[in-house]
Amino acid sequence: MNFWIVGALFLATSAAQAAPRNEVVNGVWQNPSGSVKMRIAPCGTQICGKVVYANAQAKADAARGGNPDFIGVNLLRDFNRTGPASWSGQVFVPDINRTVSGTLTKSSPRSLTVRGCVVGRVGCRDQVWTKVG
Repeated sequence: MNFWIVGALFLATSAAQAAPRNEVVNGVWQNPSGSVKMRIAPCGTQICGKVVYANAQAKADAARGGNPDFIGVNLLRDFNRTGPASWSGQVFVPDINRTVSGTLTKSSPRSLTVRGCVVGRVGCRDQVWTKVG
């Protein structure tokens, strides 16, 4: 009888270790050029990403797109978890003042791929953001 209990505990422990861990993306991330930083944090039951830093060029690009007050703008809106390391929601593109469908994929502890697509899976663009700090 003890053999069955030990065996069951071993299988339960192995299954728990093999289960994918739900990744967390909270924190500050910067775009590839370092010109924009956003803080990803919970917003209700979802996650959002708000601009906390932008250099002069990024601010000017956003202003030309119709967003003169770029700091504080939510770039990532209404993201819901779709897998252990993936989310889907809306990506705001300030340069063109447009919101597109998007996904987030955490590929490593310090890398986050942000993908925005204009229509479905057409007109997509990826950016790999890096964790700050």
